[in-house]
Amino acid sequence: MATKENQKSPKTDPSPESTNLPPPFLEVICKSTGGVRRFAAGTKAGFAANLISQNNPSSREVRIEAVKKGEEAVVFGPNALLVNYGPSWKLEAVTIARGGVVVDGGRGDPKSKLKYKPTVGDQLASSDFPISIFYIGKVFVAFIFIFLIGAIFTYFLENLPELLSYINSSSLDRPDFSN
Repeated sequence: MATKENQKSPKTDPSPESTNLPPPFLEVICKSTGGVRRFAAGTKAGFAANLISQNNPSSREVRIEAVKKGEEAVVFGPNALLVNYGPSWKLEAVTIARGGVVVDGGRGDPKSKLKYKPTVGDQLASSDFPISIFYIGKVFVAFIFIFLIGAIFTYFLENLPELLSYINSSSLDRPDFSN
């Protein structure tokens, strides 16, 4: 009887019931297309969002969120690694339109939805950021400093031969006390 127990030890039995390992991939549900995309564990969220948005050209921007009913959604930043938070959490690709409106997605708590704020990389209309007189003044001061530094270096380089000859001539005039 001892030999039968040794033959069916959990270490040698690779049946699916004996191993409780998570799958080596994560599934992201795309709300706009209804499809499911699989990514390897440890994939950056920015890469996954970029790949999803390439397959759906109508979407403005895509971000990945982990959602659970009744819980606040966990938003993955572009450099965050995709992880599975458990069986009741689902990864969803949420499409964001211009102006911060969530077009689709987010089964989490509606109070927790944050409005999207445009970043520097977004293409905005030119009327969103008018050029002020303060900005023009800062650019003007920067140009003055650039020309001032250039003039100082030019003056230094023009007078460098005279400076070197002065240093060499003054070192020859000194008496030698080494003897």
